[in-house]
Amino acid sequence: MRNAGPIEQYFNVYTRTGLCSWVMLAARYESYAGAPLCLTDKPTLFAALEKVVRCHAALHARLPPLSESPRWTHISSVELNEVVHFIEEDHSDLQEIIEDCFDHDMDISEDKPRWRLLVLRDGTLVFLWDHSIGDGQSGLAFHRALLDALNSEPELPASHSGVITPLPSNLALPTSLEDAAGRRMSVPIAMLVRILAEEYLPFLFVRKNAAAWTGNPVPLTPSLRTRVRILHYSPSDTNILLRASRAHQATLTGTLHTLAIVVLSRLIRAPHDGEERKFKAVATFIPISMRRHTGTHATEICVQVTHYEGHQPMLLPDTGDFPWDVAAEFTGTLQRAIVCAGPVTGMLKYLFGRYEEYLEGHLGKKRGSGLELSNLGPFPGSPSSGTTDLEKSEDGAGDFTEVLAARWKIKEMTFAQAEVLGSALKLNVVGSPEGGLGMTVSWGTSAVDKELAEAFVVGLHDGLRALIIAASDLETRD
Repeated sequence: MRNAGPIEQYFNVYTRTGLCSWVMLAARYESYAGAPLCLTDKPTLFAALEKVVRCHAALHARLPPLSESPRWTHISSVELNEVVHFIEEDHSDLQEIIEDCFDHDMDISEDKPRWRLLVLRDGTLVFLWDHSIGDGQSGLAFHRALLDALNSEPELPASHSGVITPLPSNLALPTSLEDAAGRRMSVPIAMLVRILAEEYLPFLFVRKNAAAWTGNPVPLTPSLRTRVRILHYSPSDTNILLRASRAHQATLTGTLHTLAIVVLSRLIRAPHDGEERKFKAVATFIPISMRRHTGTHATEICVQVTHYEGHQPMLLPDTGDFPWDVAAEFTGTLQRAIVCAGPVTGMLKYLFGRYEEYLEGHLGKKRGSGLELSNLGPFPGSPSSGTTDLEKSEDGAGDFTEVLAARWKIKEMTFAQAEVLGSALKLNVVGSPEGGLGMTVSWGTSAVDKELAEAFVVGLHDGLRALIIAASDLETRD
């Protein structure tokens, strides 16, 4: 097919060394056909999946073991009965299902594609994929394609063997990020010198790094054991939160980031043994899609992502008022970072293929960040996809049309991911087609104390409810 780009190689090594688990995006499908349809019906689901697999090369592509040349090749066939698993739980069990997926080793078989699908009895579909074939936006692309395939089927199939073969051998993978972005990935000399200094002369940055909270150090013995908590917000509450953010010149990402820092600051600086008061900031990590720069559409399954890293000073407001000025300021910071974020990922080429050495070199050391906020934006083609900035998908999707009279619709969506070297706490956000908001907070059991993590979830939810209520009251008065 083509050679793997550096970021694809990086994620391939990350997965194969057991340091990164599946990326996960669940969607609860409901039938609107006036008949008791259910996605546990294999022929219906398999026929739709075949359409999706035949249209996306990433769903039948493989990278070889690390000892071989990193070149993408086609899998000759996809056996759906081996990658699609029907289970008896429903969406009320989703938290435990996600945790169980993360707790078990990934099955990277050379004859299987790098994705799995769990089918719950109530029509909830949990799409799991390896980060080397797709970024977070790719999960939305998969569910968009599957929803369209389900709704475009003229009549329900009577049977399906579960085997997809032959697969189109001439179907190309989307261009690698490095080739698609071109000069946007070039690394300025000053940035190269600074990052190399941080990596090889860490003593120069001891004071700055020591003052930034990043949770517990990375364990010497890797473990992907992860805990997940799920939060969902209705379309009406989500719209209130979006309007309040815009009224204060902030995006949803800026608002959520600021609220998360407020909650964490209180928890970290709480009077325990006094040791926590050494922390002056929280190191944060924000993934940023590069699709707006490469022209890659939201319908593609590929890896085109970079990130922003920064140290956010502790936020301990004297009053109970939310610091909207900080949310607006961070929104501006992130929007500026989007313009020039390519070089951050462009640095991967300077590892010269030594990805395994680089990754394992972080074991036993201070974690890189304490909080990751990954916002996928709204579902492509949903009513809210006309919003601006970071509330919309990074590539400006929104030109989809409904196919036939929709027999199927997606209700809630839930996004989560797990890795050993990542942030102590992950806040993953995704918009549903109806305009609601799905959020997960996840943490490695060795990355942060359970009591702090659970208190963070409660504080985040209470803070969001308070913002929504306050904004709703203000709108009512106006």
